[in-house]
Amino acid sequence: TAYKKGDKMTITQRLMLTIGLLAAVMAGLAGWNYAQLNQVGALAGKAGTVRVPQLHDIASVELNVTRVSLQLRHAMLARTPQEQQAALDDIAQKRKDIEHALRNYEQKLYTEQGRQRFAPVPGLVQAFWAQGEANLRLIQQGRKDEAFAYLVDHTIPARNALLAVLDSTVDYQVQTLSGDIGQVQALIRNT
Repeated sequence: TAYKKGDKMTITQRLMLTIGLLAAVMAGLAGWNYAQLNQVGALAGKAGTVRVPQLHDIASVELNVTRVSLQLRHAMLARTPQEQQAALDDIAQKRKDIEHALRNYEQKLYTEQGRQRFAPVPGLVQAFWAQGEANLRLIQQGRKDEAFAYLVDHTIPARNALLAVLDSTVDYQVQTLSGDIGQVQALIRNT
């Protein structure tokens, strides 16, 4: 039969339509991949600027709380007034380090669950320092036996209560960081 214009598409027209459809699909895929990669970048950025520093800060608090209790004991066992003063000075510095790390940590909280987990920490830190200060007074008064008994009966239990919450907070941060990494990996696989 004779070809009638308008009845069928020419080969050129079919090729142009196919190329146009492929270009539209490719543009859609490129847009989707761009969005996925932006999400990967955002998650990785959050992990690097928020999650990892939070883990560092809370681990620093955990370590320095333990060091303070050890320095209290060292101050009791000091052989010279200079050794005792060095231990007391180190406790004062560790206190500043703890307060600094807690401020940094709290400033980076951005989820309600994170804020709820952090909520008991300031009170437990305050309770620990109240016991620690009482311990320090006994040490400074030279009442080392009483100071050691106070350390065992009051300061260490306050420290352990604080460390339990800090440990739970570290676990939470590790889980959320692992979740973010898993999400990044899934997005990359999808892309």
